[in-house]
Amino acid sequence: MIGQLQSNKARKAIELFDWIHSVDSLKLAERLDRLAGDLHRQPKICFQVKHRPDPSKTGLLPPELTSEVTRICELKHIRVEGLMTIPPLATNDLEKLHIFEENRNLAEALATEAKRLGCINMSMKQLSMGMSGDYSLALQAGSTAVRLGQTIFGTRG
Repeated sequence: MIGQLQSNKARKAIELFDWIHSVDSLKLAERLDRLAGDLHRQPKICFQVKHRPDPSKTGLLPPELTSEVTRICELKHIRVEGLMTIPPLATNDLEKLHIFEENRNLAEALATEAKRLGCINMSMKQLSMGMSGDYSLALQAGSTAVRLGQTIFGTRG
């Protein structure tokens, strides 16, 4: 699943999807974890990270993630595979590249800390970042998943 997930749709998401690329809060991750346990599922997730102020986007701030690794390690029914980010709309290419690199560096730091803690549910190998207009920058920074909707389907009408 790609896109914002409302907590009231969390059960349906766990039932339908093996991957959720847009977990934008620890509270939502904990809810997904409980529901996954109830439904005997183990979906993979990416935390959505908000690296710059943007009123149109949700996500965790990097300090929130780094300070909550122990709490994340306690999630038993979801696998935290990586991070997802989308730069603010009016961001220039150099700044987008910096945001993508910050996301990669954050994932590496979280993986190191998870390993130090013996955390088995965090691999942090996936970087979901880049869309039709900036995928080449995202790939340069290490993206493992890009969203190419406009390239494939054209602009929204």
